Amino acid sequence: MQNLVKEASSVTTGDSDIGRTLYKLLVPIELEGFLASADQTQLVLDAHTAAIPWEMLDDEAPRQHDDPWAIRSKLLRKFKTGRFRDRVSDATSRAAVLVVGEPDCPPEYPPLPGAHAEAKAVAELLTAAKGEIVDSVRAVMAGEQHPTRPNARTVLGALLNGEWTIVHVAGHGALADGAGNLGGVVLSDGTFLGPSEVGAMRVVPHLVFLNCCHLGAFQSDAVLSDRANFASGVARRLIEIGVRCVVVAGWAVDDQAARAFAEAFYRALLSRQKFVDAVQQARKAAFAFTGYTWAAYQCYGDPDWRLAPVSDQGAPAPASPDEFKQIATVPGLKLALRTLAVQSTYQREMRPAQAQHARLHRLEQRWRDMGWTVENDVGELFAEAYEAVGDLDAAIGWYETVLERDTTDVSLKALMARSNLRIRRASERVEREVLRLVDAAPRRTTATAGRAKNRRGSSSAALRKMTEAARRVIATEAKRLRSLPMLGTAFDREMFVGAAMKQLALVENAAGRRSAEREAIRQMKRCYLRALEGRRKSGFPDIYHPAVDVIVAQLALGESVDRALFDEARQSLRAKESDGPTFWSVVGQTELTLFKAIDRKHLSIEKRRILTSYDDVAKRMRGSVHWHMVYDTASFVLSRYRRQARRAESKACDEILDYLRKQVPVTQ
Repeated sequence: MQNLVKEASSVTTGDSDIGRTLYKLLVPIELEGFLASADQTQLVLDAHTAAIPWEMLDDEAPRQHDDPWAIRSKLLRKFKTGRFRDRVSDATSRAAVLVVGEPDCPPEYPPLPGAHAEAKAVAELLTAAKGEIVDSVRAVMAGEQHPTRPNARTVLGALLNGEWTIVHVAGHGALADGAGNLGGVVLSDGTFLGPSEVGAMRVVPHLVFLNCCHLGAFQSDAVLSDRANFASGVARRLIEIGVRCVVVAGWAVDDQAARAFAEAFYRALLSRQKFVDAVQQARKAAFAFTGYTWAAYQCYGDPDWRLAPVSDQGAPAPASPDEFKQIATVPGLKLALRTLAVQSTYQREMRPAQAQHARLHRLEQRWRDMGWTVENDVGELFAEAYEAVGDLDAAIGWYETVLERDTTDVSLKALMARSNLRIRRASERVEREVLRLVDAAPRRTTATAGRAKNRRGSSSAALRKMTEAARRVIATEAKRLRSLPMLGTAFDREMFVGAAMKQLALVENAAGRRSAEREAIRQMKRCYLRALEGRRKSGFPDIYHPAVDVIVAQLALGESVDRALFDEARQSLRAKESDGPTFWSVVGQTELTLFKAIDRKHLSIEKRRILTSYDDVAKRMRGSVHWHMVYDTASFVLSRYRRQARRAESKACDEILDYLRKQVPVTQ
């Protein structure tokens, strides 16, 4: 494969038959019919294949016109990468645009009038649309009011001090080097604007358009393959930090064609066309010029993203009933399922559960129409997607279908997942009945709500039946889980059984059975201790979750926590964060501070620092379904701590829980 990529990447844009050459090199016979007839395609690429100029690809089938494949078909790219930052805060209440044109550079870089002209045209086009579609436009470039080119401080200040929906930059580009420079737009004072700078933004933009390939933008020794690698590398890093759509040029573009591409692209967005349609319109506009500028732009992202009117931002356009009709392969189905699950997990504010549920039903119908099976992870992906929208019944049903038809090792994971969901469903039914009884009673303060739950729990026949049923389900599933073999060094079985005992403790608390509740927590602690010890002995580096679960159990029992355990958990969390920040690596530090304050009985003293830290995470990662788990864990500890705590500590418990409750996305 490496030789194939090298051979394909070496083809230059000067070859008259480059498209057909790539076609012979890269396209299997089985896909020839699809490529000849497809009107929309998204290529899933990795770090090795992204540098190939796929936009030049063309088939040899006879046709009535001479347009290349990327002009006839709506072609986008998608990166296959496992490194993503969890969802960060988006600018969803306003459509603000930052346009940077030909920033100041060191003297060895020549002027780029084409870059300045492109940025100026884009800024004027978007400024004319202010009101209905665009809320604000800031142009950072030389002009009548500021005759000199903007320096690094001006450019980075504008980037970091605004909440930009779109960032468009045209200027000189620098390749990555061995000294740690990741490359990007060249600025003054030895600085750059690239993925690191975008990653430092508190609000990550939806779209980044980066054109560093105007004629003369690269030094003469930057060959085509270097430029293509630069483009794909920058795009990958932008996607990993949360940018939804990326447009970046992969080789030197003609100034006039580049301007035509940019203007057509933004005109399409301003007319509310989808990203994939805007890209096609832009390519067609550039194709009218000589040369290969039309194929230079690597376009990655969500095909359905669009620039909505200010009044509609934050709510994606309604999904078409036919949105999944084009899915013709199992890999395409799996990609759609993963996308739905990610949206439902991290974009609850923008992707209501009810709408996502309807889309899942349509995708399930497509699965039936195509006669596909649940093999090759399809069943598990459907289950995970339904779990993400909160439909535990459907998720359990899919796991049962997998277990009926699958006899491979995947069944073991499906068994554990199904047991976990059955336990969760039984526990949630109890919790919903408790909340119904509390809501039906006269309003009480948080301090008396727990006592109200227990009093009503003892008198509600419906609640008694639910708790009895939940106990049976948990006992049955816990027994089934204990009978399963260990899964590698992760000791997943003990983690699952520990989670089952935690749910049992919640059920017994709802029933007002304190002795049974404490016994369930003790069993929970023993399971997590075994999981923790197993990971230590095996040298498994990630011990954060079992360590924190042990801490939670000990605090819920009113026991003192070994200070070394806090240090071990924090060290594991920092090690995980070195691979890139995630929701849990960020919020986990605050959780450890919270638990340590409870252990020391200093919660009222640490309350302000804890709330500030949670608020900092919420500003960047609002809308994630994971906030529900953060709230549940904090509630599990704080509700028990406040039973015996002094008044100031109890008040701090209530304030922290009230804050976390507000972060939980509303299920629609």
